Amino acid sequence: MPGSSLPRSAQSGRRQKVIRDDIADAGPSAARRNVLVQGAGGGVATALVQLATTAGIRVWVTSRDAGRRQRAVTELGADNAFAPDALLPELVDVAMDTVGAATLTSSLHALRAGGRLVLAGASSGAITELDISAIFLRSLSVLGSAMGSPDDLRRLADYVATHEIVPAIDSIWDLDNGLQALERARTGDAFGKVVIRCS
Repeated sequence: MPGSSLPRSAQSGRRQKVIRDDIADAGPSAARRNVLVQGAGGGVATALVQLATTAGIRVWVTSRDAGRRQRAVTELGADNAFAPDALLPELVDVAMDTVGAATLTSSLHALRAGGRLVLAGASSGAITELDISAIFLRSLSVLGSAMGSPDDLRRLADYVATHEIVPAIDSIWDLDNGLQALERARTGDAFGKVVIRCS
């Protein structure tokens, strides 16, 4: 990523594809669109909040931790933050879920009729029971999102540089301490990306 440090570059990956494809064609224009991002402190989630707010999208986040909810608003630019399963002021157009089993049902319930659920991770587990009537009765769509193409990465780099976005990085670890870094990421206590430096 031109003009970026290696840890910041490590934050990139799938985010451009999620913002461009998975939000952009799901409902109203950006100025009126409302997106819910589950798990406010996660590496993917923090990047999604920053990219979406920069694009003029109204963003709500959830986190079980009050401190991370506050940081998502004050540091990342989220418009509001809620505890998981809280009653939202209104239904949203898109729910971005990287948490998985623990939040999947609440993500579906948060969507307006015709809304979209985007699954881009499963940090709490990938196996869960699901009432599929919540999907077909309200004409919801469910989309899985993984890594984008090299062109996606280049466009993301340009976008981040143009808008001077500084990705949220929780911590940087040497490779010798990789196990501790993985444990830091696994616990869910991090806010932003946990980076392992390989050189």
